[in-house]
Amino acid sequence: MLVLLGLTACGQAERDVVASASSALTAAECNFFDVNGTVRICHATPSAKKPYTIVQVSNSGCVNGHASHPNDYVATAGDPDCKGGGCFPVGAPVDPTIPCCELLVARNGVCTDLCAGVVCAPLDQCHLAGTCNPTTGRCSNPVTGADSDGDGIPDACDNCPSVYNPDQSDTDGDGIGDACDPDLDGDGVPNERDNCPDVYNPDQRMTYPAGSPQNPKGLGDACNPDIDGDGVPNAIDNCPLIYNPAQDPGDPARFAAEGLHCT
Repeated sequence: MLVLLGLTACGQAERDVVASASSALTAAECNFFDVNGTVRICHATPSAKKPYTIVQVSNSGCVNGHASHPNDYVATAGDPDCKGGGCFPVGAPVDPTIPCCELLVARNGVCTDLCAGVVCAPLDQCHLAGTCNPTTGRCSNPVTGADSDGDGIPDACDNCPSVYNPDQSDTDGDGIGDACDPDLDGDGVPNERDNCPDVYNPDQRMTYPAGSPQNPKGLGDACNPDIDGDGVPNAIDNCPLIYNPAQDPGDPARFAAEGLHCT
């Protein structure tokens, strides 16, 4: 027999028992769980022995009555006898007291399956398809194949398969990782002879020779922050190639008069 219950069906004693609790039932839930105009709910009672009774109510009775009755909630498939342990299926409105079912997450107020429609596929020859993570909607894509250097990158995809380099940094983008690249900047000069091993400078220009007072470290102009060695960085040096620590404004004119160049 269909039982229609609303606020008017609740006695004063019942209201006094449950008034301090928060309602788990909302109008949105009434509408979502409506089946042919009726909603199956767990209706709170004042009885300690049987705190809930299962009732079928009309959609309007659910929305207008039980949605504002503290402690009433939708009877889900996982909680057929109103003893708790139920969950809301995909598409159901999120409820603060009833969780979304397993493998679902709350997104924008709705229980959502982030893996719906996701087809996992191998990223490349070094990664398997894996499985979809229901909390992120992303595929795991675990690595596969031998990893000789133990850096977590399979040899087939490792830019230094014999040298540990988990970051796979490649300054010059030549496909050879920095950890094993004999020419880091790709300027054609081997690292051990390159005066700027991290900066492309095939001309290896040095205004002042290596070991000179101005260039004791032997840095090329392309990577030397103070080419003239006067203690003033190139960016703010009024004569970046001429030693002039005093930065005398008259220096440029004097240099020109002496046939020098302040550039």
